[in-house]
Amino acid sequence: MIINKLWEDLHSDIVKKLDSNKDLKNFLRWKCIQSTMHSAKCSPIQFETLRNNKNWDKWKEALKEDSFGNPMLSRFYPKTSYASIYHAYSLSQIKPTGDVSDIKSIFEFGGGYGSMCKLIHRLGFNGTYTIYDLPALVQLQEIYLSKVGVKTDKITLTSKLPKIDVDLFIAEWYISESPNEIRSKVWENIKFKECVISFNSVYNDSGNLLYFTELMKSMPNYEWKLQHIEHLPNNYYLIGKIKETNE
Repeated sequence: MIINKLWEDLHSDIVKKLDSNKDLKNFLRWKCIQSTMHSAKCSPIQFETLRNNKNWDKWKEALKEDSFGNPMLSRFYPKTSYASIYHAYSLSQIKPTGDVSDIKSIFEFGGGYGSMCKLIHRLGFNGTYTIYDLPALVQLQEIYLSKVGVKTDKITLTSKLPKIDVDLFIAEWYISESPNEIRSKVWENIKFKECVISFNSVYNDSGNLLYFTELMKSMPNYEWKLQHIEHLPNNYYLIGKIKETNE
């Protein structure tokens, strides 16, 4: 699973860190983790949107951060991390109430260290969850999820792209940093009922806005919503839901 030079270098750094650290009690402070998946940056708009949600009590419980890894806690709400706020805000674009009881299966393209997976399980998800990622991140996810008490019997962590049908497809930015040949294999292999995708339209001069606009046209059996993230210039959410048929 080759993504690009940046991710190759970051993957090498993570491999070295995993090899040299007997415990991972401070892994969320590693530069290679903070620069990509556990940033100390977050817009207050994201947190305020969640806090003003009528189901805030549900989100609040799921957002409670674990101490393992020594996370960067949010100044807006010190009981959670900036990364968890990011994930919750993204998920709320398609599940605003935080109710995930209707979801039986999830595929996540690029799961970071497992934070989104943890959040969704804390919201009450009890189905099958598959994360496709680089080998070192798969290793990190396995350690992290077990340490924070997420049951992994229904979780598949893999560096080999599977062929599966799922209820929900999640891809936060990582897919928009991937070569088009990998993306093509994803659309070919992964069938889904709903999706939430976030992307930077100008990442590496890749023309992502045009790419995802064309993707919507190529999949007319979905109802699509392309939504600019106002507090993140040049970033978008792509929300998709398969159209109901009368058959």
